[in-house]
Amino acid sequence: MPLQIRRGTDAERLAMTQPLAQGELLYVTNEQRLYIGNGSTLGGIQITGYTNEDAQDAAAQLFSNGTHTGINFTYSDNTNSISAVLDLSNVAGTIRADAFKGSVFADDGSTIGGTLLVDAVDGVLRGPHIGTLTGNVTGNVTGNVTGNVIGDVTGNVTGNTTGFHTGDSKGSVFGDDSSPLVDAVSGIVFGNIDNNTITTGTITSGSIVVNKNLATNGISIFSEASLEDDADIFNIITAHDDAASSGVTFTRSRGTIAAPTALTTDNNIFALVFAGQSSTTIEPAARFDIKLDGSVGSAIVPGKLILGTSNASGVMTDRLTIDSKGISTFAGMITLPTFADETAANAAVTTPVNGMMYYDSGAGKIKGRQGGAWVVLQP
Repeated sequence: MPLQIRRGTDAERLAMTQPLAQGELLYVTNEQRLYIGNGSTLGGIQITGYTNEDAQDAAAQLFSNGTHTGINFTYSDNTNSISAVLDLSNVAGTIRADAFKGSVFADDGSTIGGTLLVDAVDGVLRGPHIGTLTGNVTGNVTGNVTGNVIGDVTGNVTGNTTGFHTGDSKGSVFGDDSSPLVDAVSGIVFGNIDNNTITTGTITSGSIVVNKNLATNGISIFSEASLEDDADIFNIITAHDDAASSGVTFTRSRGTIAAPTALTTDNNIFALVFAGQSSTTIEPAARFDIKLDGSVGSAIVPGKLILGTSNASGVMTDRLTIDSKGISTFAGMITLPTFADETAANAAVTTPVNGMMYYDSGAGKIKGRQGGAWVVLQP
């Protein structure tokens, strides 16, 4: 007959309330293990069937049940894994790792209650940053930036910037009162241009385009000087080797700049108004107008020149008109130059030509140049 000893499942062994007697054997049928009693340990002490699981469980107890400084271990029997919580608050030295996952808090409170510097949940750097930051920053930067920013900035910059900007800027510019200075949508420059001096440099090509809604106001250039100043208010300085290249051209069309259309009869091409301060208001004193004389043709724009002055009643009147045919029309009296005699007239004009006229005060006659000599034009 075979020898049979006490037997049962491991669950039944663990449920025992009475320890095995000293030297008593117990066989666990579902795990094929043999336990022996020592009179005090419930379930006995395993003496056979030692597995890798048993070794892992025993080794894990060294970590999870031991006393460690700055690190705590937790063992999972289900996954056979050990996890650790590392306290770096009192670590002195360099911490090296190929990768780090988790948030970083400042040393102004508990581990979780301190100021959040690296938010691992939202993937955001928070708090102040001192030193050189190399790489891309995506998101909002709130606070002061001291140092050089090298690279593209996409988004709004709110605050004062001191230093130089090298590169392209795209966007509108507003004054300190929120009024627009540069409208990036419409491509318009607003506001005053003050104290700008070009001392060096070369303009090789391109244009300066000023776009202003003339329905509300024109383009104004303001200049002030003290009573003692005798400086020119406006200067145009040019330097050209070509004798015909220095000039100012005023071009007028209808339609738009991008799609100009032809002028129509009597359109103004240019008007220069000279105004002065009266006792109460600013009023025009004289005008210089260039107008279309008739109708335009193919590559032809006939013009006429008109000079006007304001009389003692403040009424502006055209005084001289020179049309496209060279015909001059005067309004009012014409005063001829006066010379004492023909010798004085010849000396004044140096080389007289036919068609000249003057008043000879010595003879009391109006004389004109005809056939190379001065002749009396009235009896």
